[in-house]
Amino acid sequence: MNALFVVSISNNPYMQNLREFCDIPCLPWPSKKRKNLLVAESGRPKEAIERDRYGRFVISDRKGVKADVFGNNYVDPRLIVGLNDEDATVPNIYSYDLMTNELTLVMRNKRFPALYVDNALNIRLAAKEQPNGTVIYYRRSATAPSRGLLTSDEDQWEEILSFSAEDAASNAFMGFDKSNENIYWLWADNSNDLGKFIMFPISSPKRQTTLFQPNRGEIGAIFWNFTERSPVAVSEVYHKHEWYVLNETVLDDMQVIVDYNPTASPYIVSYSVDQELILLTYDSAEKPFDVFLYRRANRSIELLFNTKPDLQEYQFNTMVGFEFIARDGLTIQAYLSLPPNTPLLSPSQASPASRKYAELGLLPTIPQKTVIMVHGGPQSRDVYGFNTVNAWLTNRGYAVLQEPNVLAENGFIEEFLHSCLGGQYEPFTLGQYGSSAIVTCGPCVMNCYPSQPQYPQYQYYPQYYQPVIYQPPAVVQPPAVVQPQSTQQCIGPCVNSQCPAGYTCNAYNVCCATVAGK
Repeated sequence: MNALFVVSISNNPYMQNLREFCDIPCLPWPSKKRKNLLVAESGRPKEAIERDRYGRFVISDRKGVKADVFGNNYVDPRLIVGLNDEDATVPNIYSYDLMTNELTLVMRNKRFPALYVDNALNIRLAAKEQPNGTVIYYRRSATAPSRGLLTSDEDQWEEILSFSAEDAASNAFMGFDKSNENIYWLWADNSNDLGKFIMFPISSPKRQTTLFQPNRGEIGAIFWNFTERSPVAVSEVYHKHEWYVLNETVLDDMQVIVDYNPTASPYIVSYSVDQELILLTYDSAEKPFDVFLYRRANRSIELLFNTKPDLQEYQFNTMVGFEFIARDGLTIQAYLSLPPNTPLLSPSQASPASRKYAELGLLPTIPQKTVIMVHGGPQSRDVYGFNTVNAWLTNRGYAVLQEPNVLAENGFIEEFLHSCLGGQYEPFTLGQYGSSAIVTCGPCVMNCYPSQPQYPQYQYYPQYYQPVIYQPPAVVQPPAVVQPQSTQQCIGPCVNSQCPAGYTCNAYNVCCATVAGK
């Protein structure tokens, strides 16, 4: 359960240091008449109220009701809030007035788990995943009321876009332009491995304008002009965030920001409405946690504070991104972190075959004890920046190799997803959670899955995931330590279902069965 509160911070000394407020996520909302803080509290709201009595207003504290903010334009005195108070699987949409604390129903929803608003906080788009994994996006139809209560009835919505199961995860709505007639979108399909940043009219999605096309990695972040509702810069992530300017009015500013710490990746945290003041930090393995203020008037950067001052006395590791060719010819992106002050070979000291790695600072003069740290997947990847495990291991004298960022990891995704997910999941060998997620959301291509006896995971999904969850026909529960014969438990139900299957044992000692579609 999530509860939403609004906290007045105008004359609240307790709120002067947000880090001391409480361990809950919060969202500042600027108002001309008073300052508020929207607080999302997970757990028991009565206890949260006891911790702080400064002006909280409870939007919802009903048991089993999930609360989400669907819209906040930082100007209007309203928030668009979703509460699954009638149907646990989908939210009703409310308008909450931060000035009067009034909550008004604006859409009764019985169909859509995802809804999107424009800059005027009007509901304009909806999305729903189909049983086969296809995701369909809808826009309001001509028969939908322009005022009054909106519903999810079929006559009020019409299909605008449809994405297959393998493409859906790589597509994302990014917002409306200032006119609220054009949509910004991160677009990916089988014609484009890395996706692209586009714009199209909501009335005609096929009239697409490409704003940015990455070459090596996926799009990482977008810097927006708040008043004009337009993108001014976009980053592409391969080894690090590489920023590309879309609007020349910020070209000199972005150059100053990048040059201030050229070995790190700048990240824009926030900015004033007129964008004259920019709050930023840098993703840095060696010098993390610094927060800066950039002033556009004189193009100056000043250090505001360090979020973890107790760590400033320590020297952290370097982290270098590089790539190598695997035995099957696939290029793999990875990172190497070395202990601080590790002596390195110069390029002239390295062999011709290794010279490019020496130029990157990857070759120590003495071989290092190395920990290979492989991340989970498939919808994730390692990225450059401070890593607590890296800092700990390198401080103890170990090098850390983070790899491989390959296959279906986020950032290198479309080609592999089309060759694998489009091929009925055949090449996948996932952990217990990943395999159970695939089978619950893809029953057409999976017929059984492994589970620890005490954790039949499909039973524990939140109810709002119910539209895409299906109980599989067979649940295999091998012992804690997989014995050779236990793998046959995974195959029996599949054979009975007359579908081909392959199986392996993963790092969690769980037998994973991957089943091709019929």
